[in-house]
Amino acid sequence: MMEDYAADTLIRALDYSPTGLAILADHGRILWLNRRLAFLLRHDAGHVAGCSLLELMHHDDAWPAELDIESLAEGRSRDCGRKRLRRGDGEVLWVALAVTRFDDPEPRLIAHLADLTELVRAEERLASVVHGLDDGVATIDPQGRIAAANPAAERMLGASSTSLVGLALSELPGEVVDEEGQPLALSDRPEQIALTTGEPAFGTLGLRWGDVQRWVAVTAHPIERSVGTRLVASTYKDVSERLRIETALRTVEAADRAKSEFLSRMSHELRTPLNSVLGFAQLLRLSNLEPANQEAVEQILGAGRHLLGLLTEVLDLERIENGHVDVQLAPVSVSAALQEAVELVQPLAVASGIAIDLRVGPHGSGFVLADEQRLRQVLLNLLTNGVKFNRTHGRVTISCNRLGDTVVIRVQDNGHGIAPNEVERIFTPFERLDAAQRGIDGAGVGLALAKRLAEAMGGALGVKSEVAQGSTFFLALRGGSRDMAASQSPPPVSDEQLRELVNRSSPDRRCVLYIEDNAQSRILMERVVTLHGSLDLVTASTANEGLEHARSGHPDAILLDLHLPDSSGEAVIEHLKRDPATRKTPVIVVTADATASRRDTLNAAGAMAYLTKPVDLSELFTALECALEVER
Repeated sequence: MMEDYAADTLIRALDYSPTGLAILADHGRILWLNRRLAFLLRHDAGHVAGCSLLELMHHDDAWPAELDIESLAEGRSRDCGRKRLRRGDGEVLWVALAVTRFDDPEPRLIAHLADLTELVRAEERLASVVHGLDDGVATIDPQGRIAAANPAAERMLGASSTSLVGLALSELPGEVVDEEGQPLALSDRPEQIALTTGEPAFGTLGLRWGDVQRWVAVTAHPIERSVGTRLVASTYKDVSERLRIETALRTVEAADRAKSEFLSRMSHELRTPLNSVLGFAQLLRLSNLEPANQEAVEQILGAGRHLLGLLTEVLDLERIENGHVDVQLAPVSVSAALQEAVELVQPLAVASGIAIDLRVGPHGSGFVLADEQRLRQVLLNLLTNGVKFNRTHGRVTISCNRLGDTVVIRVQDNGHGIAPNEVERIFTPFERLDAAQRGIDGAGVGLALAKRLAEAMGGALGVKSEVAQGSTFFLALRGGSRDMAASQSPPPVSDEQLRELVNRSSPDRRCVLYIEDNAQSRILMERVVTLHGSLDLVTASTANEGLEHARSGHPDAILLDLHLPDSSGEAVIEHLKRDPATRKTPVIVVTADATASRRDTLNAAGAMAYLTKPVDLSELFTALECALEVER
């Protein structure tokens, strides 16, 4: 009784096995099958029993030798691979078939049939997708031969009328070269490296067929099938056009650098003679000339200022291209700036299905010290990026709050995020990360420019990001107030005050030291000071001579050129500020160097004012009056 119970229990257990099971006699004749196999075949067990398993197979898969009992020793198994079986409903059943011999006492086979139908269908769908890809995809077997390749891989690797499948990597048509154009050894190919080391490998290859050359970016990933068996899946992307553009871009960048150097040098060379032209013309304008001569002077001034305007426009364009942008700081309403930026970006957000949420509380409705136009430019860049790099139906949230004397504006998106090792790269000019892969247009300079503009306004721009969670950009600016602009700088000298200064004579005379190596500029300044009426001018043509005059003569103010034959203006200011005898003497820089960075450097070093040639007399007299007032 116990034996019968055990047998019944075993049969019930086999019936409910997740794998189809069958006992086969000679020629694959089915003696018994479990319920799982009957269900997979969509047949009653009684209908199938007595049939040969070979009769149920697709004719291309039926191999009688695989079901030959005599060719197997007792207890040994055979993997018969994938098979297609005909089901009762006419559909195809894919199975993985394995057989094991046992003697009871007659020789029999136990057939194990695992359902692979859904797996095969998924593979077919994946194969269809891979087949239609523009990028090449190929599989390399452990022997280094092409096991499979989609049409794009066939085209990229040089196949024409014949297939690449079955060819070794060393047998592929054409010549393979590295990025320097030198022949590349098989052992250095990414596919072979991944096959040998078991680690992913990447590289860019040049493929040549006669006069035709194509550059291909290769990514090779190893796939472990079982112990000791390794495949490599390789993808191939044609980057010929990209490399051509990059080469052209490097050529353009070299030309831009040469242009920038030329413009910088020409700016200095042109401003120096313009200083004399416009300076002497302004002096003539203040004298009692006949109407005809007065008109001639006005023509000279108009033409000279027009030339100066053209020069300034060219230099402004060059500065923007090179990231050197002048800013004019003034109190700007935060809420108004944010509202305007949101309104400008809203059409793009609506078209992209992105919601913009503006949150400005009572602490964020004040003012910041910024250049209104440049602040708008930074905000538009951050908002546009938040929309472009977002997910479908994503959200961009803008908020701001005040931390002490600093206002922090946050632009947060819930897009794809940025990997930690790529965060710093987003502020590099022309760095686009994965923008091209996501189909996002742009040159990759927006964030780099935004960061520089923020820093130029005395602020900072940073980012915190997490992959798949989104990014938050932080724009920090100094807080301001509505009436701050009134005390930013002294009022300029009016035309009436200028004429009064020119004609004034006072017994309380003041001494001004002018350190300048250009003779014409020294002559011009002598004429200007003479007309002032209450100033005496001492000149020096070198830095050493000027420092000696400053220590011994105790001038009330110093006018300083930056480009001197024996030293720089920065070094002169450093010496003056270090010497107790000259530390408090006001220094006014008068130079042909109009770059904002140099202005900031000299102001930080201690210059009281920074005037650029050609010098406007009103600006010069304003600076001198302020300097002499401080000295008093």
